[in-house]
Amino acid sequence: MDWQLLAQYLSYLVAIVSAFFSYLSNKNANRTTKEIEILKEDFARENEKRKNKQQFKNKNQTLILDFLSSINSYTASHSLENKRIALSSCAKVMPYLNDDQVLIVNEVMESIQQASTSGWNDATTEHADKVVFSTNQKFLKTLNTMFQED
Repeated sequence: MDWQLLAQYLSYLVAIVSAFFSYLSNKNANRTTKEIEILKEDFARENEKRKNKQQFKNKNQTLILDFLSSINSYTASHSLENKRIALSSCAKVMPYLNDDQVLIVNEVMESIQQASTSGWNDATTEHADKVVFSTNQKFLKTLNTMFQED
């Protein structure tokens, strides 16, 4: 038996086994890297969704606050300029509201319009003030709920 030949074959066998385990190790590392990349992409998508949802919620809250501010300014002064601003705010906020809230905003718009076209009759002005007060209460509850969800 030739020991040198046997040692050479054994070294070939060790090299083959070593290459095989190296291949498996690299394959596993590549799979792990791909999984990490997929997780990063999923995290980025989820983060973007949350960011968009928060931006929508912030815009919604800002529009509601502007709406409430404008109708309260109108109620305080009953000026034509504040009436225009209040009606404009009503129109801006409507696309972001649910059906019940749209009905409330329509009622506010209608009462503001009637109060200003009736020659400042006390009854219609008082009705507009009551509608605005009621609207404030309803929308402040909505805003409180929205802030609690954050």
